Amino acid sequence: MPTATETHPISALLRRRRPAPPPAPPGTAELRAGDSRVVIVPALGGRIIALELAGRQWLWTAPGLETASSEDPAAGAALGGMDECFPTVAEATVPVGGVPVTFPEGGELIARRAETKIATPRGVMEAVSTWRGERHPYRFTRTVRVTAEGVVEMRYEARNDGEAPLPFIWASRPFFPLSAETRILLPQRSRVRVASQHGIDLGGTGTGAASEHQWPHLRLEKRVVDLSRPESVARKYAAKLFVDPVGGTVAIEEPPLRLELVVDPQEVPELGVWINRRAIAPKKQRAPNLIALQPGIGAPDSLAEAMGSWQSARTLAPGERLRWKVQWRARRIEDLRPEP
Repeated sequence: MPTATETHPISALLRRRRPAPPPAPPGTAELRAGDSRVVIVPALGGRIIALELAGRQWLWTAPGLETASSEDPAAGAALGGMDECFPTVAEATVPVGGVPVTFPEGGELIARRAETKIATPRGVMEAVSTWRGERHPYRFTRTVRVTAEGVVEMRYEARNDGEAPLPFIWASRPFFPLSAETRILLPQRSRVRVASQHGIDLGGTGTGAASEHQWPHLRLEKRVVDLSRPESVARKYAAKLFVDPVGGTVAIEEPPLRLELVVDPQEVPELGVWINRRAIAPKKQRAPNLIALQPGIGAPDSLAEAMGSWQSARTLAPGERLRWKVQWRARRIEDLRPEP
């Protein structure tokens, strides 16, 4: 049975029989089991800065992330790691109870400290993070646990504590480094809609004009490209795509390992795919080479657009709560090949 050791009032770990990685910085919550490790920073909106599975750190993080401030919501994607966006991803103004309400870039969670507690129900250690709404009364909870098999499981609950219906979209944004060997695996011929693009022409984008493709082959002006190998498409470009439904195999391969995302498409119907091939740079920083697989409820990133032509936003009635879960697991690619 896993055991815990307190290293900080809000940090804990599971012992394991192998050399330990460097200790987590102060002010973090750390979970370990098997070959997996998760490190959470409550002060940075509950951002996850380490997602280690099969002994590999999968997340891309910006230099200085551990000492960053959560006061600038727009810096969310620039920090890297994994963050939670609710009730929108992009800045949006929408009617709530008949009154226009503007939610900031990244939503409300990434700029608010997450109340984080460590619990050990049934002998499994988990970190429970809770946020409360600022512009509308709601409570958002994420429970992260690492199973004995090394699977990272995240359970979510959103509850509307207000007297008016609350429209929302949600997305978890894990950022991963992009290399020449990176391969994105999605169900063949899944519908792909283009939400934004930079340095590349994949057709129309935005409200009412988003071009549609079938994964993994996307049409450029004069050729068809295989976006499952993002680095080979062009030297410098960026694109945000949305894939639905999200059922089937969703994974990133970095040989010799594959990181798999497991969701119930009835609970989590959308998947955002963000590719930044050194095209967009945060202020005073070099443009990174990264991708993101963004499980979500509702698309695209703007709640206003999701409520509009995309017709994919959800609404919580007063007092209603909604639950869903996401799992991450890693396996060796050679173990997945069929026997000859």
